[in-house]
Amino acid sequence: MAIKKQAAAVMAVLAAVLLTTGRAEATNSWTVESTPDASTYVNNLFGVSCPTSTYCMAVGSDLSSTKPIGYTLAEQWTAGVWSIIPTPSTPGDQSELVSVSCRSAKFCMAVGDEHPHGPGVILAERWNGSVWTATDITGPMESGLTAVSCPTASTCTAVGDSLGTDASLIYRWNGSTWTAQTAVTLPDYEENQLYGVSCPTTSACVAVGSYFGPSSTFVLVERWNGSSWTLQTIPHPAGVKSSQFQSVSCVSAAVCTAVGSSVTGANVTIPRAERSNGNTWALQPTPTPTSSPYNLNLAGVSCPTSKDCTAVGSYSTNSSNNFAYAELWNGTAWVLQSVPTPSGDMGALLYQSSCSAPTACTGVGTVSTTSSQIVLAERYS
Repeated sequence: MAIKKQAAAVMAVLAAVLLTTGRAEATNSWTVESTPDASTYVNNLFGVSCPTSTYCMAVGSDLSSTKPIGYTLAEQWTAGVWSIIPTPSTPGDQSELVSVSCRSAKFCMAVGDEHPHGPGVILAERWNGSVWTATDITGPMESGLTAVSCPTASTCTAVGDSLGTDASLIYRWNGSTWTAQTAVTLPDYEENQLYGVSCPTTSACVAVGSYFGPSSTFVLVERWNGSSWTLQTIPHPAGVKSSQFQSVSCVSAAVCTAVGSSVTGANVTIPRAERSNGNTWALQPTPTPTSSPYNLNLAGVSCPTSKDCTAVGSYSTNSSNNFAYAELWNGTAWVLQSVPTPSGDMGALLYQSSCSAPTACTGVGTVSTTSSQIVLAERYS
């Protein structure tokens, strides 16, 4: 009962904040959608891409309680209904798709990793409107791809990291084959990881992540100019112990927004958002729910225009439950949005968002129940 009252208080505060933003929210809201699960044990949706207001593709993983082996999972949203689409999976300890980029209902590229009875290797699969097929991509052992962006059906960029080499990974798709690109690796640090990438054109990309120093974690940003990747300098905010970017969205080569989280000197995790003009990055204030939350994190962001971005993530309360939440960039400031909590859940997380228009966004993630973990999709319209 206390949790329900606390959640209701959060929603009331969020509604009050929304009413002061000046944006007409009365007819637009987040709603939980009906989504199928591949099994009755552990299901996740990690990535989503919505090229139009009537079509989305989401990817993730499914783990059966009777067969402790993970399989890739894809779900398609069309005609207002989510349905599972079969994907090729290599039986092993774990196979998952964590990011997807679609140009249309007839082309999507998804990436992730698989563990065929040993260390993880990178994985990429392509959707042609009818069937998913694996694409030939090789890389170092103990590695995985975490994000992909396709400005055209014949040009995709995927990023990730290799635990074996402590280096970032970048691959480029030319319509038929994947080719490794040289990422900027900081050799004096323990590990370089790229978690997000956005390519508004075939000759412009921004990849974000983190690198680990002797006693802290710093954000990592690399920019592709059509011929090479270069490192961008991001100031470390005062009072912050460590930070990471998890997602980025660029509406053009000159306008990008990155989100993630920072740990303060008081060991409190807070959301972090920054905006780039193509050359420099500027920290943006991000509001937080006022119900004594901690472990706030923005995991995904999507910007359909330069004045509209939707970021999704999660936060915890003293009850240890996770709550999904969202923030809207309205052109001048980030404001909280009211995100419903699925009925009967023990914790909800949103990992990624995709917006085909300012009032057509989808967020995906997972919900924990008393006996299982089920997929979560919420729609803002």
